Amino acid sequence: MLINECFNEYIASWGERLLYVIVFFITAFRYNIGWDYQPYVKKYIEMEWSSIDDVLNGEVEFVYYIIVNILKDCGFDTQMFFFVYTLLTLSLFYFANKRYFSSYKVRCIAFLIFLFSPHLYMESLNIVRQMLAVALIYFAYGYWEKGKKYTYCLFTMLATMVHLSAAIGIVIPFVPRKKFNIVLYLICFGMFIYIYQMDIIFSVIEIWAERIGVDVSIIKYAKYLHSNEQTLPVFMIGFDITLFIFIYLFSGKQCGKFLNMMIVVMGFFICASYSHVLMRVAYYFLIFYIIPFCDALINVPHRSLRIFTLGVLMIYSLLLINGNMEARLKLTNVPSSAYNYEYDYNLSLIK
Repeated sequence: MLINECFNEYIASWGERLLYVIVFFITAFRYNIGWDYQPYVKKYIEMEWSSIDDVLNGEVEFVYYIIVNILKDCGFDTQMFFFVYTLLTLSLFYFANKRYFSSYKVRCIAFLIFLFSPHLYMESLNIVRQMLAVALIYFAYGYWEKGKKYTYCLFTMLATMVHLSAAIGIVIPFVPRKKFNIVLYLICFGMFIYIYQMDIIFSVIEIWAERIGVDVSIIKYAKYLHSNEQTLPVFMIGFDITLFIFIYLFSGKQCGKFLNMMIVVMGFFICASYSHVLMRVAYYFLIFYIIPFCDALINVPHRSLRIFTLGVLMIYSLLLINGNMEARLKLTNVPSSAYNYEYDYNLSLIK
């Protein structure tokens, strides 16, 4: 970041490349890092060309099936799987930023935001396949902005073959472009916070489900998740609102679409404590908040405020990581290498 701020564009361009290289080596050659690292090792060992039925049944994505089997035929172990996925994900992000930002300095800041933002880089160490799909959607949206709608749709189809959740990408171009009044946005935040506190919803659903004879174990599991894994504690919601207001005040009118995406993300994350599926969907909108954030930072008149803002974002990210680790320990209370998934484990406890 110091190279970015203190030197000219040419030197800053090498600073940007160096940043990507450092992060690439850290990510591609990590060992036993990430909640899903061991499950990926297990899946890699078990995957065979004969597993095509899993692809046809929707249990395994086609691109994942192809990459793993080609790597195994070449004699590579699991480490090469992480190498390839890291290379593809960071490359797509790099070329997407080149499309969205003409300045090397701004692109460097965009990558720093990607590193520090909760649920982006750190989450890429866990949801390896989905983060590649997210990077594809982020890269492809530039084609839609240039009027190449069919190209964007083709990339969305490809992303769906990387991870099925990427089908939500077809909705992204239709998010409203208008930048609404700040009061309307604050009302939305208030509604989200209210919904977040409404545990009574589950109690009502549980009562009626029992009356009509529906299995309520999944509802009990959702209640258990919500009570033990608070996805967005109050102080984190407050920070997100503050960050949103910062972007609202300093970003241009053309960023209205991305501000609306931030509202969508907040809504998904508020409800994610009831369903992790919604959090998975939110990533495809969350990645785009980098664009208005960069726009806002560019419009901030003082360098010190830009550095301060990035520093606060980094601290917030560390707090969230720490909070998620503590929540995970409470939720599972088992070693991460035990090969058991949260759902099966906790559902068995509830039953």
